Amino acid sequence: MLKGKMQASVLLSAVVLVATLGAQPAHGQRWKLDDGKVVFERGKPEKPRTAPKSASNGHYGMFYSFLDPLLASRRFSWQQSEAICNFHGMTLASLQDDRKHFKVARLMGVLKVDGVWTSGARSQYDFYWGLGEPVSYSRFKGWSRTGAVGRGQPDNAGGDEHCLAVLNNAFGDGITWHDVACDRRMAFVCEPPPDD
Repeated sequence: MLKGKMQASVLLSAVVLVATLGAQPAHGQRWKLDDGKVVFERGKPEKPRTAPKSASNGHYGMFYSFLDPLLASRRFSWQQSEAICNFHGMTLASLQDDRKHFKVARLMGVLKVDGVWTSGARSQYDFYWGLGEPVSYSRFKGWSRTGAVGRGQPDNAGGDEHCLAVLNNAFGDGITWHDVACDRRMAFVCEPPPDD
């Protein structure tokens, strides 16, 4: 019981830190405080010392914020989600194959989760997964055929839609990929980094 409370306390502290810093994320690879000090840099995380409790729930070693008792009712920006994953030695999930996508989609459908962040992010004209692979190279592509303005995704309809999310029937389109503004709040999915 004490170990569980300690893990909960550490996670809650991380969430508070991330929420505090979340208002000042620099676009791109780093978070900086007003004085310029880098407090978070995107990159390959270290191996986790302790994984979140739901990371060991048997779903490909993934961590689902909407299954975690402390996070299930909370929603986060893309940057906050990535920081929480990195805090635990994980990365936001890259859904480059149908097996991973449909596992996430099935849970989202059953639990009625509106949307989750992935590691996908726009760099100039294309989307890339968190470890650098272009989304266009993925074996599976789950982009929706519609969106807010009736065009296929990604459409950058809001002008600042730089992050890739999986949305649950947002436009009558099933559980599909959409480009979304990175400050939108939603659940997220993390995965362990690839083995070295």
